[in-house]
Amino acid sequence: MCGIAGIFIREARTPDAATAWRMIDSVAHRGPDRRAVHVEPHIALSSARLSIVDLSPAADQPLSDSSGDLMIIFNGEIYNFKEVRADLESRGHHFRSHSDTEVVLCAFREWGVECHRRFNGMWAFAIWDRKERRLLLSRDRFGVKPLYIAHVDGQILFASEIKSLLAAGVPAALGSGAFNQYCGGESMFEGIAPLPPGSYSEYRIDSSEPLRRTWWNTAENLVTPPKRYDDRVEAFRELLFDAVRLRLRTDVAPAVTLSGGLDSSSIYASCQILSRSGRAVSATEERPVTARACVVTFPGSSIDESTFASRVAQHFGQNIRRFEVAPDDFRQLVERATWHQEGLVWNSSVIVYHEFYRQLAESGFRVVLEGHGTDELLAGYGNFAQDAMQQRLRSLRLLSAWSAARALSRLRNPVLGHSERSPIVKLAAGAVRSFLPRKKPPQAFAADIPALSPLKRALYGGFHSRLLPTVLRVNDRATMAAGIESRAPFLDYRLVTFIFSLPDDDIIGNGWTKRILRDSMASLLPRDIAWREKKVGFLAPQPEWFNRRPVIAALEEAITDGTIARAPGVDRRKYIETLTRGKLAGFRWQDSTELWTAYSFAIWHDVFLSRSRPAASTTAAAAV
Repeated sequence: MCGIAGIFIREARTPDAATAWRMIDSVAHRGPDRRAVHVEPHIALSSARLSIVDLSPAADQPLSDSSGDLMIIFNGEIYNFKEVRADLESRGHHFRSHSDTEVVLCAFREWGVECHRRFNGMWAFAIWDRKERRLLLSRDRFGVKPLYIAHVDGQILFASEIKSLLAAGVPAALGSGAFNQYCGGESMFEGIAPLPPGSYSEYRIDSSEPLRRTWWNTAENLVTPPKRYDDRVEAFRELLFDAVRLRLRTDVAPAVTLSGGLDSSSIYASCQILSRSGRAVSATEERPVTARACVVTFPGSSIDESTFASRVAQHFGQNIRRFEVAPDDFRQLVERATWHQEGLVWNSSVIVYHEFYRQLAESGFRVVLEGHGTDELLAGYGNFAQDAMQQRLRSLRLLSAWSAARALSRLRNPVLGHSERSPIVKLAAGAVRSFLPRKKPPQAFAADIPALSPLKRALYGGFHSRLLPTVLRVNDRATMAAGIESRAPFLDYRLVTFIFSLPDDDIIGNGWTKRILRDSMASLLPRDIAWREKKVGFLAPQPEWFNRRPVIAALEEAITDGTIARAPGVDRRKYIETLTRGKLAGFRWQDSTELWTAYSFAIWHDVFLSRSRPAASTTAAAAV
């Protein structure tokens, strides 16, 4: 895992080394172990290394192959690198390290751009081909690892984070349609855009336009699942076990960020099963690996889930590490998170992410396994169950609609301000809405793939375009700000294609969302975890925080120091009214969310557009 940055120039000149250093210095937090810059005619490649697999200098970057023709900078992990390496060795390739980075380079030499389909992992990488004088930029299937591109003064600039591009001289300007783009995984900055997930771009010195190709499309890679439901449950469980097994391949201590919810508990259970059966081994020396359970706590809060998390760990005879996050330095926490996120801090849970990972890093952890992607794949959000209920009513699938209504009722949590209507009331209300003329079109993010069911189209759009990209961006910035690598077993492409190939009732069925996951884990988890109702999710106790004096003081300071007034589009009077109402009556989820939205944008505008940016941190450096 690393931070990467680079400069490509078609003209016969060498990029400025000082600029390359500024670019990588600005993301030194992503790789605290070693920084390096390589420059030659046409290209500058920079890397900040976080050592996870093969901790020796042999795996340092930029890395060249044995011929000297190819050089790579690589951010991410290829989880099946041992299997790919064995294939390459059988074809005559020799390796000088035990790293997955070298495997990527040799795979590219052997198969060219077709190497992508052989990788099971997350990545953003750049390969410079000296012989062909071409640059290849590549990104993983689902965009887990970021890669941004900008064009300035005849140069193609690329980097893991936007701040590297700003350090190279790209103007910091708010882009048109910034908010919609940001929610879809794009950038809020004018002239800066990400390389799309599942694609690559090739730049040549003799061509003014890049060659961009999409190498992955989930809908074109669906599979044929077993016909019997019990067999599908077994196949799902084995795929999850293998996804976790591959992601336990690390040469540093791993942890599971355990909430006590179904997703993270399933990952932790899989880790325990694999460790006890001897199938969890390290990357290089294949020593036994055990993942520790860690949880963030909010003592006294109604959304504290540490009791559930402890229940899961104790079920396997293990202890759990507890970490507490408080908002006492609120303005500083928000500014720091904003600087790393490079966009709106969507709610106060992002602060929790940053502080939790910072504390994990201080405790010696460098790899965490997490449950990202499950809600988008298996309809963990209430809107998916709501839409499924109405779609089934419209097609007169009444029993299936009743199942979706029960699933929706089980998701609603009064602690979060949700209504507690019974399934029959929800079904009746849904029936009325289903047969009334539609006042608005279906969900805007639903994918336009006619071969998929309406539920699958909504899930597909949420997974690929609208919901998950935001989650992945937040998680990447928060973990890498602390020098931690996050691994998500549910984003294994084999699981993703399997899930999108399942019947709808495997996802929302028998009165539950995530039905197939629950059934696959029911024999391994405590019953009250596998069949837990009243979803909370990873949240901060936002209303409780907003009622604390240090937070109120920070919100008021944004008025007196002009932060709110400087932010275009923020209604200062409404901000003051909402703040005053909350102070008098106590903040609720809706009030705190309205205030947070304005405050978050004002802080982003202040950090990036109104004043100078924080200086990059210093870490070990080397020149190549």
